[in-house]
Amino acid sequence: MKPFKPPRRGGGPRHGPPHQRPRPGRPHDGGGSSRPPSYQKSSNAAAIDPFQLFCAYHLGITPDKRFAPANIHDVARRFGVDAGVIRQVLQEHGMDAETVMNTDFDLAMAQIDIQVAPEGVDRVELAKGIYKEFRAAPRKPRDWRRLLEEDARENAKIFGRRD
Repeated sequence: MKPFKPPRRGGGPRHGPPHQRPRPGRPHDGGGSSRPPSYQKSSNAAAIDPFQLFCAYHLGITPDKRFAPANIHDVARRFGVDAGVIRQVLQEHGMDAETVMNTDFDLAMAQIDIQVAPEGVDRVELAKGIYKEFRAAPRKPRDWRRLLEEDARENAKIFGRRD
């Protein structure tokens, strides 16, 4: 006779060792996707539209055209790809952090323009002009020493010298 084994509580696919549990938001039975249609894009980097990526990653425009700052992982989920793919596409299209920093374009001001856009203004339409300006902005390396010296002088005027 076999020894009595009590039934497992809460059996089913969500229980068991962590490495065997399905991850939230991902199908575990191989059928269909639990992601909304906006996430069901190809994992191929070529399928990501550079303008849409600029809007999502740099300007924080959500799929419903609101403003919400997004990190690379948020954007990757939105496009249905890995964060590494987003990094690759940003670099391929000259929108990675280093390239943006070495561009004569005020990204912070562009982000503020999107953030404070009045109700009823289509942020994606507003972003088209911003994207065009970004693409037209000349590339030039930043003179960090000069910028730091200017900031130090400005801080000294405002806050006084620290010795």
